[in-house]
Amino acid sequence: MAKHNEYLINYDPLTGLYNYYGFITKVQQIIGMNRGFRLVLIDINNFRSVDFEEILVKCSLILQEHFPNHLAASRYAGGRFALILPGTERMDELQIFEKIGIQVTCSTTHFPEEGTTFQKLLLTAEDRIYNVRREYRLKRQEELLRSDKMKTLGELAAGMAHEIRNPLTSIQGFIQLSKKTGYNIQPWYDVIMEEIARVSELTVEFLQFSKPHETNIKNDILAICMARVYSLCESEATSYGHIIEMDISDQNIMVLMDRDKIIQVLINLVRNAIQAMKQAGYVHFVLSREGDRALIQICDNGKGIPTSEINKIFDPFYTTKEDGTGLGLSLCQKIIEDHHGHITVVSEVGVGTVFTVDLPIYHSSI
Repeated sequence: MAKHNEYLINYDPLTGLYNYYGFITKVQQIIGMNRGFRLVLIDINNFRSVDFEEILVKCSLILQEHFPNHLAASRYAGGRFALILPGTERMDELQIFEKIGIQVTCSTTHFPEEGTTFQKLLLTAEDRIYNVRREYRLKRQEELLRSDKMKTLGELAAGMAHEIRNPLTSIQGFIQLSKKTGYNIQPWYDVIMEEIARVSELTVEFLQFSKPHETNIKNDILAICMARVYSLCESEATSYGHIIEMDISDQNIMVLMDRDKIIQVLINLVRNAIQAMKQAGYVHFVLSREGDRALIQICDNGKGIPTSEINKIFDPFYTTKEDGTGLGLSLCQKIIEDHHGHITVVSEVGVGTVFTVDLPIYHSSI
């Protein structure tokens, strides 16, 4: 009974290796012998697997088989194992885990060079495990982000090719027709020029899918941007019979931004609101503060956006306008995201639409 109790105190019943308490005791004995060794931590990355007990047993067998000269072996926590190896022991054998489909992260600490106590050695090894896992996670996130960007770029390129091909096909048709009349393009001149203008507009908007230049980013007052947009759009609204009302509750809200880009976004949204109202209506252009965020709202009482379309409006090349490129709202969304903000929309058919631009407020460190 005493031996059984001692076994439970010092050993892991699943793997037969030392548990944490038994491992501490053994390592302290080895430290007392004052002989150099390596502390190796092995962290199973896919520990949450449904067959985790089978994986743990398999790992314990691998460690004992491939490191017969180990001074101590432990499953000391969850999916983590620890080995004490002689200072001259090679580490290449750890690659055996990859061959059987078990992903592990390892770290090594040397006694006495990097610590003279078990606690110091373990803390150093744990820090290294954490840093390796963190670097792997960041690298994985970068790969996913790069993959998403490449997917988006591919979609943009495919859409761009399709949109440009249409006007080019029209121009080609008109040129072929003109051949029959001695290349007299006069009957189709206006249409050809319109198609050329469309290609040009598509190209310009496509080229704007780039991050704002760092040199253009500075803390600026949002109220000034909004006043500029109001002055540029007021006459257009009046020509449609609409009224723009601007409401700025805080004149001092500042944002780190490329002013021209933000103005471009707001003009696009205000013009969309103006064009959404078939009868005389109102556009409310509002700036408010919500905690550390600046909220700009563009509200109209126009026709609204159907539920079936509202999730598509930010997709590149999606448009309900006969002369639209379908890049306007996509570009607006990208500009706002490049400024670490968000753009959202709420709409009800027959009632109107509210676009909200959410940007982080600049706080001076002085």
